Amino acid sequence: MNRESQKRKIRRFLEGKGKKDLDAFCIYQWIDRCHYEGWWDLALELGTSIPPNSIGEHYQKRLEYLLGECGKHLKSLKREFIKVKTPGTEIDFIVPRSFWQCCEEFGLSIGGKLKSGLQFELAGEKILFVQNIDLKGCVMRFYRMDCEKLRSWLNSHGFEHLIHGIIGWKEGGGGGNAKLRISWQDAENLMPSIITELENDGTILLAMFFEAIGKVKNGTWGQYAGYVKQNYSVSASDEAIEKIRRVLIEIASGLGGNDQFVKRLEAD
Repeated sequence: MNRESQKRKIRRFLEGKGKKDLDAFCIYQWIDRCHYEGWWDLALELGTSIPPNSIGEHYQKRLEYLLGECGKHLKSLKREFIKVKTPGTEIDFIVPRSFWQCCEEFGLSIGGKLKSGLQFELAGEKILFVQNIDLKGCVMRFYRMDCEKLRSWLNSHGFEHLIHGIIGWKEGGGGGNAKLRISWQDAENLMPSIITELENDGTILLAMFFEAIGKVKNGTWGQYAGYVKQNYSVSASDEAIEKIRRVLIEIASGLGGNDQFVKRLEAD
């Protein structure tokens, strides 16, 4: 059984939705699989479902070892993880503290009211959905990339070792949001480059400057650009930023009655 199917089956059992008459040895095998996969929290929960001395002396000793190891790993990892709550729900997810700090540094926020994962937004624009979260890693869904584009981007930016994690990619296949199974360490390494790529997306960059215009009253172009760079650690190219200035001037000029605003955009 593949990784995610097995995990769902175990979760269903722990939630009381799966088979309730599983024998102790079957649960022992699940614990062994959880130990291997790094699902240490699930292993410890399963351990309470095996009656003492119900699987033979040899397997009982192995079980105690597995649960002990899972407990050690879980205790160590929990010091490195924090809970992140989905807005408007009572649901939270555990993610590495360093990954979360990286997201905050780039101005990402959590949006939506999704129960299956965390939706990351940049200036109010959806960019990334993180799902299938566990202590080892997650699946990232990229709202602005299909599988082919993600594969090409990973290959050209030094992340070719992650291509095997793309879910459902077929050569010459169609569009749809790309999904990437990834470890937390690789996810953290990927974030700065992927955010820089997204910041050059005109829609997102424009949203950042609209936010700046709303926050900085009667500001100049330099002040708006300063706000964006300060709040979003922007690494967008000068060409992309200048293009946004031209777009804003065009929009303001077309609306009429914005002469002073246009002059402030044209200054600096």
